[in-house]
Amino acid sequence: MRMFWRSFCCAYLEESALTKLQSLDHWNTFRFALSSNLDECFYLNVKENDTVHVIYQVLKGGNNKINFRIYDSNLAVVYTQLDSTFGWYDKETVETAGTCRICLNNDQYFKTKTVYLAVLAIRNDLLPLAVVSPSDEKNDTGIDEFTTKAM
Repeated sequence: MRMFWRSFCCAYLEESALTKLQSLDHWNTFRFALSSNLDECFYLNVKENDTVHVIYQVLKGGNNKINFRIYDSNLAVVYTQLDSTFGWYDKETVETAGTCRICLNNDQYFKTKTVYLAVLAIRNDLLPLAVVSPSDEKNDTGIDEFTTKAM
């Protein structure tokens, strides 16, 4: 998954270290400053039949409310949440491959807001590769390795 963002505000990208999900596209999290009267958009490349999850939350600033929209690759609005402090979007099966747009807008206050955004796109064609086998879950800890004494 490739995420792109536009604007001149601060954006920090943290990539998850979940080893079982490395064959999939994994959660991308951002914490950024959303200036007043600014549309901040993130771009997500998706394939047909992908699953997309997006979570956002206003962490601080002003009245903590923003507008949130998602556009499909044809620029049609597929999700809108207005004047919200927290929300999520789940799409189990993307119908059209392309680049979708995730946009946040701060038009409620003349104050910058700190926003958390997490995005996960799962390539369903690679999902079987991420299955954990029972042998990977085996617990090899012996009973003699436990103690009843406080350390």
